[in-house]
Amino acid sequence: MVSAIRGNNPSQALKALVIVIRGGGRGRRMVLAVVPGNRQLEMKRLLTALGAQKGRFAPPEEAEAITGCVMGAVPPFSFSPDLSVIADAAIRDNAEVVFNAGLLGRSLFMATEDYVEVVDPLFAHIAGTAIDLVGGLHPPLPTPISSTGTAAATRARKPDRSAQR
Repeated sequence: MVSAIRGNNPSQALKALVIVIRGGGRGRRMVLAVVPGNRQLEMKRLLTALGAQKGRFAPPEEAEAITGCVMGAVPPFSFSPDLSVIADAAIRDNAEVVFNAGLLGRSLFMATEDYVEVVDPLFAHIAGTAIDLVGGLHPPLPTPISSTGTAAATRARKPDRSAQR
């Protein structure tokens, strides 16, 4: 689980999903739906918020063409006038958000208010209820054991590369 490696709460993670929508008198278009990492996009809610009738996830080649990023590395920003951003209102629940920075394996932490100011997304309730990512849906993460034999809380840290210089 990426949030465990980065050391953040899954609700702080922003998932950026490229969606193809149709209807509502505006034809076929793409949107970037941004939802918290511990929630899933609810397509019906997205379509209602945008006044569209049909929607589906964009094929990888289309998503990569409009974002310039491989699937899984798409940041919650749009650099194309043809890709508007709609974000779930729950992303405002945290003071800080974290997201992929356009490359797999690269993440960026940012104050939520700065993200909102820079992106100025349309806000709507487009995600389902929060999911317990560690509980029933995915196998639990191993709990580190301290030298005394008791469980110890740990936080992921960047590796020390000073010796490699």
